[in-house]
Amino acid sequence: MSIFAAIALVITAIYVANISLKKQYNDSAKASTGTIYYVATTGNDANAGTLANPFKTVGYGVRVLQPGDELKIFGGTYNEKIIIASQGTDISNINISSAGPEKVIIDGVNKAIPTIDITGKYINISNLEIKNGPHTCVKVRGTNIRVDTLIVNNCIGHGIEVLGQHVIITNNTIYNTVRENVDRNLSSLWGSALKTYIGADDVTFSNNTAYNNYGEGIATTRGKNIVIKNNFFYDNYSVNLYIDNSYNVKAYNNLVTCTGNSEFFRNGAKAAGIALAEEYYENWGAQLANIEIYNNLVGFCKYGIADYGSDVAGGGLDNVKIYNNTFWGINGLAIYLSANQTKTRNTVVANNIFHNDGSKALCWLDNHTGVTLNNNHWVNRLPSTYDNCDGLNYQSGDVKLSTMPVYNNAHSFRLSNTSPAIDKGVSVGVTTDFFDIPRPQRLGIDIGAHEFSDNTNPTALPTPFPTSIPTTTPAPTSTPSPSIVPTATPSPLPTQTPISNINVSPQIETISFSTTKINKMSHLSVSGTDANVKDYLTMTISGLPKGLSVTSCSRSTSSGKAIIKCNIDGKAQVIGNFNIFVEILDNNGLKSQKNLSLIVK
Repeated sequence: MSIFAAIALVITAIYVANISLKKQYNDSAKASTGTIYYVATTGNDANAGTLANPFKTVGYGVRVLQPGDELKIFGGTYNEKIIIASQGTDISNINISSAGPEKVIIDGVNKAIPTIDITGKYINISNLEIKNGPHTCVKVRGTNIRVDTLIVNNCIGHGIEVLGQHVIITNNTIYNTVRENVDRNLSSLWGSALKTYIGADDVTFSNNTAYNNYGEGIATTRGKNIVIKNNFFYDNYSVNLYIDNSYNVKAYNNLVTCTGNSEFFRNGAKAAGIALAEEYYENWGAQLANIEIYNNLVGFCKYGIADYGSDVAGGGLDNVKIYNNTFWGINGLAIYLSANQTKTRNTVVANNIFHNDGSKALCWLDNHTGVTLNNNHWVNRLPSTYDNCDGLNYQSGDVKLSTMPVYNNAHSFRLSNTSPAIDKGVSVGVTTDFFDIPRPQRLGIDIGAHEFSDNTNPTALPTPFPTSIPTTTPAPTSTPSPSIVPTATPSPLPTQTPISNINVSPQIETISFSTTKINKMSHLSVSGTDANVKDYLTMTISGLPKGLSVTSCSRSTSSGKAIIKCNIDGKAQVIGNFNIFVEILDNNGLKSQKNLSLIVK
């Protein structure tokens, strides 16, 4: 047996082991029942597409796929625009993925839009990196499509846009998209990291991470039957989770937070956590209706939840339920509902915990008509009498969290066993909490949806962290005024149950290069520390020459410090002098930055 054949057998074994764990449309993915084709950068499109004689381009490979076929792509960069029009069936899906552990990059630079356009049926695409889209990186217009474990970045417009039906978008990481607004000079019409548009029906977004995008983290616009669950959205410009003129939408079990990264501030303020609106679209009308927002954790943003009102005559909040959410450390209003609500009816705000930093009022409803508030806990103070937020069975005071919440740890928002919010709610909808733990089976469900005893081990939603290092850009020289969101000034994070050394900034301490000359093949590293061993550190490195990239980051603790080390590997494809920008951010929004010089000879 040749070495190549032996390696191929190992890769195939790994792939088959992994595919059994994947999920398909609401169930499990089906293994290939047809022909397996291969693509490699060293191949030729005149080949048969076999393991020994692979195709050269992904675009050619997808054109030969029939029901039950599979396309495996070997590692490398493919500079292509790819149209996937293949037609699978319910019992014979088409699978497209990497062939093994080597990274597969679809690079859309200098190609037509979108970079990947999925127009077919019953297609599963997974384990690829899509980058440098001249506008949308991934567009889904087909039916019964699953987009899984993609890394999507550096797109001019949307990261992943859905216009199709019966679509699952899951386990993806999207960052540094919507670069059309990188200067933050657009007042509207920018894109989103994740987006539904007219035509989208029966779409689920689950377990995705969207951060550091210059538009919304996720926006459903003119969508219907949309589910947004178990995602992590943070530091997305203007709004992290946006529901706009759509109907039959459920948003639950999402962690939505903001840090102190001013690159993604709007008009000098952090983004809103969750927002609703009914923007005008020709021939669409007012269709914001049947919305459920529950079991979400929203922390440290400008607004907890805001309704920006309706631009459509006769619009409003129609059958909207906001319940069992925790809004914590908000810089302004924890809840804000607009006055323009002529159709507002059957809207319930119940069982929520509302907390802000004390610099603004907790709540504002321009019009109480059609809105019922009950069994909410207003931390430390009640709303004022003039803000229309009065309701039934509300309470105030210390809610007694178990620990101080941090932006990237859902577990840190839990209630202590002695919290006065336990069993003070009413039955509204679901009977399980954020971690899918059953609430007591009686009237009076635990407020905030996050209470569990110390001996409970919630496993439904692990602590989410970004799975890749974003590429950042220098902050713009001007910050335009928004047309919708009012001005607010960001404030420090809340200080309830303080942790020692929480205000100590991380430091970039150990760097394997400062002004360094390297050959084209390189292995470099950058390390940093934080004097608070409990802090979680993230690092971004930008300005690397083409061919070099951050391949891995590791975290450890030593001598009472938190440590992060990121490795830079690859083969530089250009020579010259490069200015490298390194930033370390901790979970309290504190950061350190350093500019470095790298010479490729």
